[in-house]
Amino acid sequence: MPATEFIVIAAGQKAAALETLEDHGSLLVRRVVDRNDELSEAIFDLAADGQTEWTLEDWDTLVAELTGSNLTVDDWLILYT
Repeated sequence: MPATEFIVIAAGQKAAALETLEDHGSLLVRRVVDRNDELSEAIFDLAADGQTEWTLEDWDTLVAELTGSNLTVDDWLILYT
């Protein structure tokens, strides 16, 4: 896909994403994003910070940052929300 094309991601509500994650603070972010469930969706919603259109390069950068993170969900939330 050329870099000029966009990947459209539906932006979730921040409060709903935070509520989904609140009982899972000890999990590693990199493990959560590998799941295909509401926890991974919540992490991506928060990481997107309302952005709904992505170039392939920007999306790959975001995914690489999340999958390479050694932070717990709680630590990540402190730093990025």
